[in-house]
Amino acid sequence: MVLYGTKIFSDIDWRHQFAASGVYRQELSLECSVPDWAERLARRSYIQTTHRHETFLRTDPSDALWQPREYWAYEIAGLGVFFADRQKHRVLYQWEADPWQMEFWFAHLFMPLWLALESDALLLHASAVEIGNEAVIFCAPSYGGKSTLAHFLMQQGHRLITDDTIALFPKNGRFVTTGSVPYSRPYREFETLGEYVPNFLTQWCDAAHLYLLARGDDAMHQSRFIPLHGIARFTSLHKSSLIYNFPHLKIRQLRDTGTLFETAQVTHLERPWGKVYLPALYTEILNHLKRDR
Repeated sequence: MVLYGTKIFSDIDWRHQFAASGVYRQELSLECSVPDWAERLARRSYIQTTHRHETFLRTDPSDALWQPREYWAYEIAGLGVFFADRQKHRVLYQWEADPWQMEFWFAHLFMPLWLALESDALLLHASAVEIGNEAVIFCAPSYGGKSTLAHFLMQQGHRLITDDTIALFPKNGRFVTTGSVPYSRPYREFETLGEYVPNFLTQWCDAAHLYLLARGDDAMHQSRFIPLHGIARFTSLHKSSLIYNFPHLKIRQLRDTGTLFETAQVTHLERPWGKVYLPALYTEILNHLKRDR
């Protein structure tokens, strides 16, 4: 199984339809077990409340805050814990709820955290599709329409890369990406990956276009595309777009974001709000991409 460019070895009989193969940069193993070093992870640092559950990073109290050395764990209050062994690229888990929920939390929340702490990936809260063999990425705050837009583009025949979180990997001075999770969730629901998407990217493609979405006013009927340059690219990126912005990751994230902005077309896209405008917006995006190439 491959998620977010990561090959996962497990004997789990998965209920969700994840990609059986695809390109990958790293590997990990997953099994149901509680490690003998679990009690060492006595420090519980609150991360966020998401999908109605509090989440915590558990580490050894002798480690620097947010910077585990050997082991760490991701705890979802009332549901279960994922334990990560950094040396062996091995993940163990203890789960107290429905296995279907475990798969959601592993794919949707744990994997981005694991990539943030264990890989060189730049993670963005974004949707993305493949257009013309390139990744077209849409960033917006929560409820900003990025999933709805990606779902509409997917219905036009474009391969899904991600509905919610994208992992960008450095390669030869640029960033490449591949599919995250083959599910689309165009409308907000708790603890569900959404609808299975067979038309899903399993190869590498360049992260070539980044659209920062903004909602236009009620009188707006045509989208505005504003190319961004210099410091405007940094100030326009939504704070919510960087995933797991831990203090010790900020320097690397700033450097990688700068590289992304230098190698991808970055555009502020202000568009009319409402599904009725999606067909016209799709045409406008295609025309804009043609002008950029």
